[in-house]
Amino acid sequence: GPEERARIRTFFASVIVTPRDQVGRILIGKATCREYGIQSEIVLLGVNDHLEIWDPEAYAKYCLRYGIAYDEGKRGQA
Repeated sequence: GPEERARIRTFFASVIVTPRDQVGRILIGKATCREYGIQSEIVLLGVNDHLEIWDPEAYAKYCLRYGIAYDEGKRGQA
């Protein structure tokens, strides 16, 4: 339930407040990218009520592990 999600979120949370640039892009700092293995591209997932940012290779491995279809041909499409 909601209490369990709050506990999990608090335990695993990594909050980063970041500004948008003049054209509305979200900027991810170099230290954050290094920490999470993000190189030059990302996979942006809409998951229920939040967004997740993944390194494409890490997400592809996750999909293979759990049998999730991942269409790399959709890269760059919004």
